[in-house]
Amino acid sequence: MDAILDFGFQDLPGTAFCYPLCDIHVCANVLSLYVPAMFDREYKGGVNFAEFTGVWKYITDWQNIFRTYDRDNSGLIDKNELKQALTGFAGYRLTDQFYEILIRKFDRQRRGQVAFDDFIQCCIVLQKLTDVFRRQDTDQDGWIQVSYEQYLSMVFSVI
Repeated sequence: MDAILDFGFQDLPGTAFCYPLCDIHVCANVLSLYVPAMFDREYKGGVNFAEFTGVWKYITDWQNIFRTYDRDNSGLIDKNELKQALTGFAGYRLTDQFYEILIRKFDRQRRGQVAFDDFIQCCIVLQKLTDVFRRQDTDQDGWIQVSYEQYLSMVFSVI
């Protein structure tokens, strides 16, 4: 996976991926945790070149979203920018207190902001938790036995 990512993160002709604050090893770790389940159509525990093109598109889509909401072009997004991003592209409607939890959880630099690779990890984890919640929320009313936000708060407090 690292070899593919080392190749994939090069500044290739026709691509504009190389985001300066994306730590390749963090991205590799995030992708190794989530990519096989999301893109491994042959269930071999990895991705082939064709599947990697899907991974590449996925990452560049996240990069475009990140850049859109990084209003000050700092390479980091703060709580308000994260809220705008998750509301704007994913439709999440969460409280400011929950966005503070997300920042604390995914801000590895402890600056009150998240870098691009942290943003990807945050979005993937939030999406996976949402999927788990929705499977249990059979009437799709936003409630299981606890509220969605309480559920997320509980999960984030232990992971």
